[in-house]
Amino acid sequence: MGAAATVAGLLFSGAESLAAVTRVIDLPISDTEQTLLNFIAQYGGRARLAGAGILEKLRSGESKRLNVFVEVDDLASFESALAQFPFTGAYATGSTLAFSAGGTEFVLENLPTRTFDERRAMLIRARYIAFAHDALTYDPASRRLSDPFNATKSKTVRSVNRSFGAIDGLKVILRGYVEAEQLGLRLGADFHRWEARLLKLMARDKDAAAIASTFLNQLATAAEFLPTETIQKFLRSRSVKSALSKTLGLDTEVAIGAFDARRATEPGSVSNAAIWLSILLDAELREEAATGVLTSTLRNGTRFEMLRSRTALAQARNLIAS
Repeated sequence: MGAAATVAGLLFSGAESLAAVTRVIDLPISDTEQTLLNFIAQYGGRARLAGAGILEKLRSGESKRLNVFVEVDDLASFESALAQFPFTGAYATGSTLAFSAGGTEFVLENLPTRTFDERRAMLIRARYIAFAHDALTYDPASRRLSDPFNATKSKTVRSVNRSFGAIDGLKVILRGYVEAEQLGLRLGADFHRWEARLLKLMARDKDAAAIASTFLNQLATAAEFLPTETIQKFLRSRSVKSALSKTLGLDTEVAIGAFDARRATEPGSVSNAAIWLSILLDAELREEAATGVLTSTLRNGTRFEMLRSRTALAQARNLIAS
Protein backbone atom coordinates (compact mmCIF):
# COMPACT_ATOMS: atom_id res chain seq x y z
CA MET A 1 0.00 0.00 0.00
CA GLY A 2 2.80 2.42 0.88
CA ALA A 3 4.79 1.57 -2.27
CA ALA A 4 1.70 2.02 -4.43
CA ALA A 5 1.04 5.41 -2.89
CA THR A 6 4.64 6.45 -3.51
CA VAL A 7 4.44 5.51 -7.19
CA ALA A 8 1.08 7.26 -7.52
CA GLY A 9 2.63 10.39 -6.10
CA LEU A 10 5.24 10.37 -8.85
CA LEU A 11 2.55 10.35 -11.52
CA PHE A 12 0.32 13.24 -12.53
CA SER A 13 -2.49 13.79 -10.08
CA GLY A 14 -4.82 16.65 -10.87
CA ALA A 15 -8.48 17.56 -10.72
CA GLU A 16 -8.98 17.07 -14.44
CA SER A 17 -10.05 13.72 -15.84
CA LEU A 18 -7.37 11.94 -17.84
CA ALA A 19 -9.85 11.50 -20.69
CA ALA A 20 -8.58 13.57 -23.59
CA VAL A 21 -9.55 17.23 -23.34
CA THR A 22 -10.08 18.46 -26.89
CA ARG A 23 -10.98 21.67 -28.65
CA VAL A 24 -11.04 22.94 -32.23
CA ILE A 25 -8.35 25.50 -33.07
CA ASP A 26 -6.54 26.81 -36.13
CA LEU A 27 -2.97 25.73 -35.47
CA PRO A 28 -0.46 27.61 -37.65
CA ILE A 29 0.75 25.35 -40.48
CA SER A 30 3.82 26.44 -42.44
CA ASP A 31 4.24 25.90 -46.18
CA THR A 32 6.78 23.15 -45.45
CA GLU A 33 4.38 21.41 -43.08
CA GLN A 34 1.56 21.69 -45.63
CA THR A 35 3.80 20.09 -48.25
CA LEU A 36 4.37 17.20 -45.84
CA LEU A 37 0.64 16.89 -45.14
CA ASN A 38 -0.08 16.84 -48.87
CA PHE A 39 2.45 14.03 -49.26
CA ILE A 40 0.91 12.10 -46.37
CA ALA A 41 -2.53 12.42 -47.99
CA GLN A 42 -1.28 10.31 -50.92
CA TYR A 43 -1.03 7.18 -48.79
CA GLY A 44 -2.12 7.77 -45.20
CA GLY A 45 -5.34 7.49 -43.33
CA ARG A 46 -5.40 9.52 -40.11
CA ALA A 47 -2.50 11.81 -39.26
CA ARG A 48 -1.57 13.56 -36.02
CA LEU A 49 0.98 16.22 -35.21
CA ALA A 50 2.34 15.49 -31.76
CA GLY A 51 4.49 16.65 -28.87
CA ALA A 52 6.40 19.77 -27.90
CA GLY A 53 6.26 21.20 -31.41
CA ILE A 54 2.56 21.87 -30.98
CA LEU A 55 3.10 23.86 -27.79
CA GLU A 56 5.92 25.72 -29.53
CA LYS A 57 3.53 26.66 -32.34
CA LEU A 58 0.91 27.88 -29.90
CA ARG A 59 3.47 30.04 -28.11
CA SER A 60 5.43 31.46 -31.04
CA GLY A 61 3.52 30.59 -34.21
CA GLU A 62 6.14 28.17 -35.52
CA SER A 63 7.94 24.99 -34.55
CA LYS A 64 11.60 24.07 -34.78
CA ARG A 65 10.83 20.36 -34.36
CA LEU A 66 7.69 18.41 -35.02
CA ASN A 67 6.65 14.79 -34.62
CA VAL A 68 4.00 13.39 -36.95
CA PHE A 69 2.48 9.94 -36.82
CA VAL A 70 0.34 8.54 -39.60
CA GLU A 71 -1.96 5.57 -40.00
CA VAL A 72 -0.89 3.38 -42.91
CA ASP A 73 -3.72 1.05 -43.95
CA ASP A 74 -2.39 0.35 -47.45
CA LEU A 75 1.26 -0.66 -47.54
CA ALA A 76 1.41 -0.62 -51.35
CA SER A 77 0.24 3.01 -51.45
CA PHE A 78 2.84 3.94 -48.83
CA GLU A 79 5.67 2.29 -50.75
CA SER A 80 4.54 3.95 -53.98
CA ALA A 81 4.33 7.39 -52.36
CA LEU A 82 7.87 7.17 -51.00
CA ALA A 83 9.21 7.58 -54.54
CA GLN A 84 7.72 11.11 -54.51
CA PHE A 85 8.97 12.10 -51.05
CA PRO A 86 9.27 15.90 -51.31
CA PHE A 87 12.30 16.46 -49.07
CA THR A 88 15.96 15.53 -49.32
CA GLY A 89 18.28 14.09 -46.70
CA ALA A 90 15.73 11.86 -44.95
CA TYR A 91 17.09 9.17 -42.65
CA ALA A 92 14.98 6.03 -42.43
CA THR A 93 14.70 3.67 -39.48
CA GLY A 94 12.11 1.07 -40.37
CA SER A 95 9.05 3.08 -41.43
CA THR A 96 10.15 6.21 -39.53
CA LEU A 97 11.71 9.10 -41.46
CA ALA A 98 13.75 11.87 -39.83
CA PHE A 99 14.62 14.93 -41.88
CA SER A 100 15.13 18.69 -41.71
CA ALA A 101 13.20 21.07 -43.93
CA GLY A 102 12.22 24.73 -43.74
CA GLY A 103 14.11 25.18 -40.48
CA THR A 104 12.20 22.37 -38.72
CA GLU A 105 13.36 18.95 -37.57
CA PHE A 106 10.69 16.40 -38.49
CA VAL A 107 10.13 12.85 -37.32
CA LEU A 108 7.50 11.09 -39.44
CA GLU A 109 6.28 7.75 -38.09
CA ASN A 110 4.19 5.56 -40.38
CA LEU A 111 2.19 3.09 -38.30
CA PRO A 112 -0.23 0.22 -38.95
CA THR A 113 -3.79 0.98 -37.84
CA ARG A 114 -3.56 -1.01 -34.61
CA THR A 115 -0.25 0.62 -33.61
CA PHE A 116 -1.63 4.05 -34.51
CA ASP A 117 -4.60 3.50 -32.18
CA GLU A 118 -2.35 2.15 -29.42
CA ARG A 119 -0.14 5.23 -29.68
CA ARG A 120 -3.12 7.55 -29.30
CA ALA A 121 -4.37 5.57 -26.29
CA MET A 122 -0.96 5.62 -24.59
CA LEU A 123 -0.74 9.41 -24.84
CA ILE A 124 -3.58 9.92 -22.37
CA ARG A 125 -1.90 7.74 -19.71
CA ALA A 126 0.61 9.33 -17.37
CA ARG A 127 2.78 6.23 -17.11
CA TYR A 128 3.76 6.43 -20.79
CA ILE A 129 4.88 10.06 -21.00
CA ALA A 130 7.19 12.38 -19.08
CA PHE A 131 5.73 15.85 -19.67
CA ALA A 132 2.24 17.18 -20.29
CA HIS A 133 3.24 18.48 -23.72
CA ASP A 134 4.33 14.96 -24.78
CA ALA A 135 0.61 14.09 -24.92
CA LEU A 136 -0.42 16.97 -27.18
CA THR A 137 -1.81 15.88 -30.55
CA TYR A 138 -3.43 17.81 -33.37
CA ASP A 139 -5.60 16.44 -36.16
CA PRO A 140 -5.02 18.75 -39.17
CA ALA A 141 -8.14 17.38 -40.91
CA SER A 142 -10.62 18.19 -38.12
CA ARG A 143 -8.47 20.97 -36.56
CA ARG A 144 -8.99 19.27 -33.20
CA LEU A 145 -6.33 19.68 -30.50
CA SER A 146 -6.08 17.02 -27.79
CA ASP A 147 -4.51 18.21 -24.53
CA PRO A 148 -5.22 15.56 -21.86
CA PHE A 149 -2.84 17.02 -19.25
CA ASN A 150 -3.57 20.71 -19.90
CA ALA A 151 -0.10 21.53 -21.16
CA THR A 152 -1.39 24.59 -23.00
CA LYS A 153 -2.80 26.11 -19.80
CA SER A 154 0.38 25.80 -17.74
CA LYS A 155 2.99 28.51 -17.25
CA THR A 156 5.63 25.85 -16.60
CA VAL A 157 6.77 22.68 -18.32
CA ARG A 158 4.46 20.35 -16.45
CA SER A 159 6.04 17.12 -15.23
CA VAL A 160 3.58 14.21 -15.49
CA ASN A 161 5.64 11.11 -14.72
CA ARG A 162 8.53 11.16 -12.26
CA SER A 163 8.83 7.42 -11.71
CA PHE A 164 11.82 6.89 -14.02
CA GLY A 165 14.99 5.31 -12.65
CA ALA A 166 18.51 6.72 -12.67
CA ILE A 167 19.26 6.11 -16.37
CA ASP A 168 15.96 7.02 -18.03
CA GLY A 169 15.44 9.71 -15.41
CA LEU A 170 18.63 11.51 -16.39
CA LYS A 171 17.52 11.42 -20.02
CA VAL A 172 14.14 12.92 -19.09
CA ILE A 173 15.72 15.61 -16.91
CA LEU A 174 18.11 16.70 -19.66
CA ARG A 175 15.27 16.79 -22.18
CA GLY A 176 13.16 18.78 -19.75
CA TYR A 177 15.81 21.48 -19.48
CA VAL A 178 16.28 21.66 -23.25
CA GLU A 179 12.58 21.78 -24.05
CA ALA A 180 11.88 24.36 -21.34
CA GLU A 181 14.54 26.56 -22.96
CA GLN A 182 13.10 26.00 -26.44
CA LEU A 183 9.55 26.72 -25.26
CA GLY A 184 10.49 29.73 -23.16
CA LEU A 185 8.94 28.16 -20.05
CA ARG A 186 10.11 27.43 -16.52
CA LEU A 187 10.40 23.97 -15.04
CA GLY A 188 7.97 23.32 -12.20
CA ALA A 189 8.75 22.83 -8.51
CA ASP A 190 7.77 19.14 -8.68
CA PHE A 191 10.27 18.60 -11.45
CA HIS A 192 13.08 20.27 -9.50
CA ARG A 193 12.34 18.26 -6.36
CA TRP A 194 12.44 15.03 -8.36
CA GLU A 195 15.59 16.15 -10.17
CA ALA A 196 17.33 16.86 -6.86
CA ARG A 197 16.41 13.43 -5.47
CA LEU A 198 17.56 11.59 -8.59
CA LEU A 199 20.82 13.43 -9.23
CA LYS A 200 22.03 13.23 -5.63
CA LEU A 201 22.23 9.42 -5.85
CA MET A 202 25.65 7.87 -6.38
CA ALA A 203 25.76 5.87 -9.62
CA ARG A 204 25.73 2.16 -8.86
CA ASP A 205 28.51 0.16 -10.49
CA LYS A 206 26.05 -1.67 -12.75
CA ASP A 207 24.46 1.62 -13.89
CA ALA A 208 27.54 3.86 -14.18
CA ALA A 209 28.34 3.12 -17.83
CA ALA A 210 24.72 3.67 -18.92
CA ILE A 211 24.42 6.93 -16.96
CA ALA A 212 27.69 8.23 -18.42
CA SER A 213 26.55 7.21 -21.92
CA THR A 214 23.18 8.94 -21.50
CA PHE A 215 24.84 12.16 -20.42
CA LEU A 216 27.51 12.13 -23.15
CA ASN A 217 25.06 11.27 -25.93
CA GLN A 218 22.78 14.18 -25.00
CA LEU A 219 25.59 16.59 -24.20
CA ALA A 220 25.88 18.16 -27.67
CA THR A 221 22.17 18.97 -27.74
CA ALA A 222 22.15 20.20 -24.14
CA ALA A 223 25.23 22.40 -24.68
CA GLU A 224 23.66 23.94 -27.79
CA PHE A 225 20.59 25.18 -25.95
CA LEU A 226 21.57 25.52 -22.28
CA PRO A 227 23.92 27.92 -20.50
CA THR A 228 27.31 26.64 -19.41
CA GLU A 229 26.30 26.91 -15.75
CA THR A 230 23.56 24.31 -16.28
CA ILE A 231 25.99 21.84 -17.88
CA GLN A 232 28.36 22.40 -14.98
CA LYS A 233 25.54 21.73 -12.52
CA PHE A 234 24.95 18.32 -14.10
CA LEU A 235 28.67 17.52 -14.02
CA ARG A 236 28.79 18.39 -10.33
CA SER A 237 25.75 16.25 -9.48
CA ARG A 238 26.62 13.09 -7.59
CA SER A 239 24.97 10.88 -10.23
CA VAL A 240 26.86 12.19 -13.28
CA LYS A 241 30.08 12.90 -11.37
CA SER A 242 30.32 9.36 -10.00
CA ALA A 243 29.30 7.77 -13.32
CA LEU A 244 32.01 9.61 -15.26
CA SER A 245 34.56 8.86 -12.56
CA LYS A 246 33.80 5.13 -12.57
CA THR A 247 33.54 4.85 -16.35
CA LEU A 248 36.17 7.26 -17.67
CA GLY A 249 38.28 8.01 -14.59
CA LEU A 250 37.35 11.68 -14.83
CA ASP A 251 37.33 14.32 -12.11
CA THR A 252 34.53 16.61 -13.23
CA GLU A 253 35.85 19.60 -11.26
CA VAL A 254 39.09 19.33 -13.23
CA ALA A 255 37.04 19.04 -16.44
CA ILE A 256 35.05 22.16 -15.58
CA GLY A 257 38.28 24.12 -14.99
CA ALA A 258 39.72 22.85 -18.27
CA PHE A 259 36.55 23.90 -20.10
CA ASP A 260 36.68 27.43 -18.70
CA ALA A 261 40.32 27.78 -19.70
CA ARG A 262 39.78 26.42 -23.21
CA ARG A 263 36.60 28.42 -23.81
CA ALA A 264 38.49 31.63 -23.05
CA THR A 265 41.00 30.91 -25.83
CA GLU A 266 38.76 29.50 -28.58
CA PRO A 267 36.73 31.57 -31.06
CA GLY A 268 32.95 31.52 -31.07
CA SER A 269 32.98 29.25 -34.13
CA VAL A 270 34.08 26.42 -31.82
CA SER A 271 30.99 25.19 -30.02
CA ASN A 272 30.70 24.62 -26.28
CA ALA A 273 29.75 21.01 -27.07
CA ALA A 274 33.01 20.47 -28.98
CA ILE A 275 35.08 21.81 -26.09
CA TRP A 276 33.23 19.66 -23.55
CA LEU A 277 33.70 16.54 -25.67
CA SER A 278 37.37 17.28 -26.30
CA ILE A 279 37.88 17.34 -22.52
CA LEU A 280 35.56 14.55 -21.39
CA LEU A 281 36.58 12.18 -24.20
CA ASP A 282 40.22 13.24 -24.39
CA ALA A 283 41.61 9.73 -23.83
CA GLU A 284 39.18 8.12 -26.30
CA LEU A 285 39.88 10.69 -29.01
CA ARG A 286 43.65 10.36 -28.60
CA GLU A 287 43.35 6.59 -28.84
CA GLU A 288 41.18 7.02 -31.92
CA ALA A 289 43.82 9.25 -33.52
CA ALA A 290 46.53 6.68 -32.76
CA THR A 291 44.67 3.58 -33.90
CA GLY A 292 42.33 4.89 -36.58
CA VAL A 293 39.41 3.12 -34.88
CA LEU A 294 36.59 5.63 -34.40
CA THR A 295 35.13 5.98 -30.91
CA SER A 296 31.75 4.32 -30.48
CA THR A 297 30.79 6.40 -27.45
CA LEU A 298 28.35 8.77 -29.18
CA ARG A 299 26.11 6.45 -31.14
CA ASN A 300 22.87 6.61 -29.18
CA GLY A 301 20.01 9.08 -28.94
CA THR A 302 17.55 10.48 -31.43
CA ARG A 303 18.61 11.08 -35.02
CA PHE A 304 19.06 14.81 -34.37
CA GLU A 305 20.96 14.27 -31.11
CA MET A 306 23.36 12.02 -33.00
CA LEU A 307 23.82 14.60 -35.77
CA ARG A 308 24.67 17.28 -33.20
CA SER A 309 27.08 14.86 -31.52
CA ARG A 310 28.82 14.14 -34.83
CA THR A 311 29.24 17.84 -35.60
CA ALA A 312 30.63 18.54 -32.12
CA LEU A 313 32.84 15.46 -32.26
CA ALA A 314 34.41 16.59 -35.55
CA GLN A 315 35.39 19.89 -33.92
CA ALA A 316 36.57 18.07 -30.80
CA ARG A 317 38.95 15.98 -32.90
CA ASN A 318 40.45 19.15 -34.33
CA LEU A 319 40.92 20.55 -30.82
CA ILE A 320 42.72 17.38 -29.72
CA ALA A 321 44.96 17.53 -32.78
CA SER A 322 45.85 21.21 -32.36
